[in-house]
Amino acid sequence: MDGRPLIAGTNIVGKGWAKGVAGQAVAGAIGGAVGSAMGTGSVAKITTGMKGFLALTADELLLMTLGGLMVLKPKDVVARVPRSEVASITMGKQNAVSAPLDVTFTAGSVWQFEVPRPTMANGRDLVEKFA
Repeated sequence: MDGRPLIAGTNIVGKGWAKGVAGQAVAGAIGGAVGSAMGTGSVAKITTGMKGFLALTADELLLMTLGGLMVLKPKDVVARVPRSEVASITMGKQNAVSAPLDVTFTAGSVWQFEVPRPTMANGRDLVEKFA
């Protein structure tokens, strides 16, 4: 994250993950969300079945890939958005395995993700600290 201190962060997966949507649809949800918000059609660093990490710093919201063999850790930044361009971050009602997380931008586009159950507290912390 370029040495900037992390205020909050959470693991995320593409929308539909909780319903067992496989590989390409998950990657498409993450890649499509980034593409629509960033004005680009593709994100090369997000590949089929990959999970991500949403990080909040004082100045930016970052979407990152996760890497590692035993423990997944934030790796590469695939999208960065100034906080001033983020209108809201909301987390919906939790189901058995995840909760929806939406990032709405001032221009009207939305990133839609899910926060896996083991990282729900981190998701709620990110929403709270953004507000």
